[in-house]
Amino acid sequence: MASDPLDAIFSPHPEALAALESSIVELKRAEERGDRLKDHAFQLATALISHMKRPYVAEGVELLENLSFQYWRAAKGEQEAPDGAVSRESGTSRLAESCFYLAVGHAKLGDTVKARSAVEKMLAVSPNHPQGIALRDRLESELFDSGVKGLLGLTTAVAGAAVIYGFLRGRR
Repeated sequence: MASDPLDAIFSPHPEALAALESSIVELKRAEERGDRLKDHAFQLATALISHMKRPYVAEGVELLENLSFQYWRAAKGEQEAPDGAVSRESGTSRLAESCFYLAVGHAKLGDTVKARSAVEKMLAVSPNHPQGIALRDRLESELFDSGVKGLLGLTTAVAGAAVIYGFLRGRR
């Protein structure tokens, strides 16, 4: 079992990937037939984002970005949620979920700025959400780690340039 519950989302096992692939195919077939489940678009978007294939993740993010705006309006009481949820509370809950998956999708696509923005929006709607807090912490840790690696790389490059400069200067 993974020590980090987010590992299953960011690095699914081959069996999970096969199940996701099957779900994506079935959800797309149902859409083509016009057999839409109550929250069909949300299920498809989250399945696509949960996959490791970059085109799937990008498609899921695009779909969920469109849905998130509708969930936001439902949470404000301006419209019914696109999946048929009629209360502000269910719209707010679905908005938090969609922000979580958007954060995951953007992180998988390498856009940490959008990922952090999405997770912050999620935590604004649902401040004590454990997955949201764990995702925020993970993104901050990865950002810190990449900053440290970048700084170490820059320091190494400057040191290397100084050594080369000193060597070339000494040959004169």
